[in-house]
Amino acid sequence: DVDCFVADGKYVMTRAALDVAADLAHDLVRAAPAPLDKMREATAHLADAGREGDALGASGFVRIAPTACALVSYKPILMTAPRNALVAVTDLRRPDTGDLVRIATSLREDDLPDAAVPNPPNAVRMTVHANGWLFRNDGPHAATVTNLYKADPNGGLPTRLLERIAKARSNQIPTLRLLLARR
Repeated sequence: DVDCFVADGKYVMTRAALDVAADLAHDLVRAAPAPLDKMREATAHLADAGREGDALGASGFVRIAPTACALVSYKPILMTAPRNALVAVTDLRRPDTGDLVRIATSLREDDLPDAAVPNPPNAVRMTVHANGWLFRNDGPHAATVTNLYKADPNGGLPTRLLERIAKARSNQIPTLRLLLARR
C-alpha cells in the first residue's frame, strides 16, 4: 500500500496513507531523520536563515521554523568515494489546510558567507535538487504522506549502485510507519 516511482536511481517518489495526524508524522521526521535515511552518516548544523512566520509567496505556506543550513554526510558504498551535500532545510505549514512540508535543496558554499563549510578529504559534493516530505492533512487521525528525492551524486556510479540507493530511499515511508507504531 505504498505507491513508488523510481527513475534512473536519481529520482524516487513514494506516497502512502497514514493512520496518524499530519503534525505527528511531520514532528517525527523533523526530530529523527537518521533512522529514515540509512545512507546518512552525520549532519553538521551550520547556520539558520529566514524567520519563523515568513510567508512563501502566494503558495499559502508559512515557514514554521528558521531554515537550517547543514552539511549532510553519506557513507561510502562499496568502492565509491563518500558523498556529502550542503543543504537548506525548510519546514512549512499551510494554515488553511494544516498541510506540512519539509524540503531540502542544495546550497552553494558562497550562499553561507559567514560559515566555514567543512569538506572532508576525498568526499564528493552531491547536488540535491529536492529531498522532502509532504504531509496532507486528511483529518484528525489521518494523513497522506509523499516523500520525494531527486539528487545527482556528481560522479559516475554504476546503475546497480544507483538502484540500491533508490531502493533504500523507497523504504522511508515504511520505516516512518514503524517509528510511528512504536510511539
